[in-house]
Amino acid sequence: MYKLTKGALEKMVDGNYVHEPIVQVLKYRKSSSKEEEENVEYKLVLFDGDHIYFSAVLSPPLNSLITENVLTDFSICKIKKYTVTCTQKRKRVIILNLDIKVPGSKVGGKVHDLDDPIDSNSKKEVALQVPQPSTSDTNISTIPISALNSCCKNWVIKAKVIAKSPIKTWHNPRGCGQMFYMDLEDGSGEIRCTAFDKECDTFFNVITIGKVYYFSKAVIKPAKQFIKNNYEILLARYSQIVLCNEKQPSNLVFNFTSLSDLNEKQNNDVVDVLAIIESCGMVQRVRGRSGDMNVKEIQLTDKSNTIVKLSLWDSYATTFCGKSGQILAVKEAKIRNFNTQKLLSTTKSTIFEIDPDIPEAHNLRA
Repeated sequence: MYKLTKGALEKMVDGNYVHEPIVQVLKYRKSSSKEEEENVEYKLVLFDGDHIYFSAVLSPPLNSLITENVLTDFSICKIKKYTVTCTQKRKRVIILNLDIKVPGSKVGGKVHDLDDPIDSNSKKEVALQVPQPSTSDTNISTIPISALNSCCKNWVIKAKVIAKSPIKTWHNPRGCGQMFYMDLEDGSGEIRCTAFDKECDTFFNVITIGKVYYFSKAVIKPAKQFIKNNYEILLARYSQIVLCNEKQPSNLVFNFTSLSDLNEKQNNDVVDVLAIIESCGMVQRVRGRSGDMNVKEIQLTDKSNTIVKLSLWDSYATTFCGKSGQILAVKEAKIRNFNTQKLLSTTKSTIFEIDPDIPEAHNLRA
């Protein structure tokens, strides 16, 4: 018999992330009168060995688990993915993915007698120690980006910066200021992180595209524009960003094009390339269509002995930390025709990885 994760439900309701808790489904009921199965909502009563929780909801794509009698009363399950929604009146745990570990027919009843039931309005605090960012990576407890929501508290994520905007100015009737944003990913998902005014000054020069950081003590709110996540992170005066010292495996999927094969591509085609940095130029200020811009040019080469120039624009130019002799993986660089040459240029979606731990990079180094 699987051991239930005691105290998990109260932590989840209070906004503390719990990794794949084991719980028991005591019963379920249909909460919608609509006949169409895709509109039916099933409410679950969950038990974690300590508490009963009455306001869990099964995500509609999982309804077939009930209609096909896979998920039944008294089943023991592992919640693999969930989110918590908050309203003024209550919090609800939405189960997005789960595994049935023991069918209800084999359990036959509640695992043991109830000690302390809770409901969705419980205010009881959970003493959960969440380590704060430090220089010792092994002491930091993190949650995945996919688990972030506006109910989370005391959270820390470890994420790679895959894009970073230049500093922009904003104006409205209440005043003006400056801001920048960065896009973060950790393998479970992506999220946008934005900094305004003082936080913009504090963090802009700290962040380097392609590096991994610990983010904590920031505000999570519903996203307005970023389509890859329902939430976004807003940095505040108390926010912390700490560089991660661990060597990170690549989560990106590349489709590399040899530098010698760029001649077969068309102008404005987008490609991934893997090459050795032959030389790096200085950051220069040039005038573009939208005003003055930063640009940095680097020379790349690979086993074909072809040399190609890559132009880094805006924040890519000022934050690039690669050096001659290092291997650079570039995802989504744009091809530009210049006379008879093929040049590469960064776009807003370009991602760099320096000395990536992938087989293609090891072969290039050999």
